[in-house]
Amino acid sequence: MSVRARDEAQAALGHLAEQIGPRRPSSPEEASAAAYLNARLRRAGLRVDTRELHAPPFRGAAYAPLAALAALAALAALAVPAPSLLLIGWLLLALLADSLFAPLPGPLPRRPSQNIVANREVDPGERARPRGPRWRVILLAPLDTPAERRGLAVLAGPTRRAAFARLGLIALAALPAGLAFAGLPAWARWAAAVVAALAQLPVIWAALTPPAQAAADGGSGALAALLAAASRLGELARVEVWAVGVGAASAGPEGVGQIARRFPFTPADTLVIAVQRLDRGQLVYVTREGALWARPGDPRLLRLAAAADAADTTIDAEPRPFLADDGLAAPLRRAGIASLTLLSEPNGLPGPVDPALVERAARLIVGIVRRLDGEA
Repeated sequence: MSVRARDEAQAALGHLAEQIGPRRPSSPEEASAAAYLNARLRRAGLRVDTRELHAPPFRGAAYAPLAALAALAALAALAVPAPSLLLIGWLLLALLADSLFAPLPGPLPRRPSQNIVANREVDPGERARPRGPRWRVILLAPLDTPAERRGLAVLAGPTRRAAFARLGLIALAALPAGLAFAGLPAWARWAAAVVAALAQLPVIWAALTPPAQAAADGGSGALAALLAAASRLGELARVEVWAVGVGAASAGPEGVGQIARRFPFTPADTLVIAVQRLDRGQLVYVTREGALWARPGDPRLLRLAAAADAADTTIDAEPRPFLADDGLAAPLRRAGIASLTLLSEPNGLPGPVDPALVERAARLIVGIVRRLDGEA
């Protein structure tokens, strides 16, 4: 990576860590990071806009009312087993929809945040000379510090294990109704109802417990990589570059959802590179993403990532799956837009963000975009 790109990444890391610090969703610190990103992208020659949005304070609160209804259904099965089973079936379908299609809205009040949206059009001298399709590449990175759930609170998390655990506990609420239809005595049905109802309490507690901030601020690394890549790319012949700092990213998909709704991105000519988190460890580009159903990555972007990595041995990125439902690009992917997620997988104890890892990620982004520009 050039000295300029390296300086861009290190300056961003230093400012975010030393001048701003941890950035909770909708906090003044997150707003300071947004202002910093705005200024740095303008300096890099991009046109920048700030878009206000409203997001919940954290992700996962939607599971509390579902678990409460499951507890009610388990107790109601003592009197009306058939309606109880119908309610539990609806709850299971809601959980499946939450993971497979779109996250359920939570009950918590929404707070103000913002997206920083910047773009650089293609070189005007090249625009009038068509050489195939013109691409639009959207770079995404979170403005806030990543959050993580620990201990019992992982039941409200986005991972595959958490998703199956929630499904299992909700399904357990059907046990009293099943015993009723099997003709078991009342004491057995009462015992099953109490156990099934109490089993929902951990999910309710986890869903209403705010997650802790991650031990390492991978959001700073992601923002630094976005800045370094945007600064180094410059004007391209056939690729229009967008750089988006996503507000309240750890709290839910509202930030990227706003981008999907307000901008006329078409799947035919738009590609997304989402920098999920970069702190320490192995640089990864994701081949499959999702908890209950891991969807395969876009073949074109995976090919470009592999080619860029092979052409520059210092990048050292590995293709791996990401089995979770909190992917940054998920709303755009559901709209049919191809995406690729970059992240780091720790290989040791947490610590400060590794600048070398950020540089490698920025170099991978630049390699992907420039190869795409050469193919167009």
